[in-house]
Amino acid sequence: MDRRCRISQRNEFLKNFVPQNGAYKDDMTMSISTGVMAVCEANYKKSDKAFKYMKKMASFIDVAMPGTLSEISPDYGCFLQAWSGNGIVWPLIDGIFGIKPNAHEKIFTVAPNLSDD
Repeated sequence: MDRRCRISQRNEFLKNFVPQNGAYKDDMTMSISTGVMAVCEANYKKSDKAFKYMKKMASFIDVAMPGTLSEISPDYGCFLQAWSGNGIVWPLIDGIFGIKPNAHEKIFTVAPNLSDD
């Protein structure tokens, strides 16, 4: 598993860098930390937890500009960040749908890990 996922699973990381109820607090979310948590949960085959973070982020799409997530949602920081979409797109395509293209070997694998939601 990649390093960021192993680090984020540690209690000291969660205690020091993430609010107690996850990578979001009250009605705000920071797209990069919430996105990393969604990616990690999906990588560990915890689709329900990944989907929880993804739904929280998706609830703020279109607040500042159509199809975008602000750096700190709902409407703080820069309204267009490349990493914001990572927290929705990567866990959905790779982690939940299990789509893994391998072009140089001409292999396309689909191994879904669907959420109960």
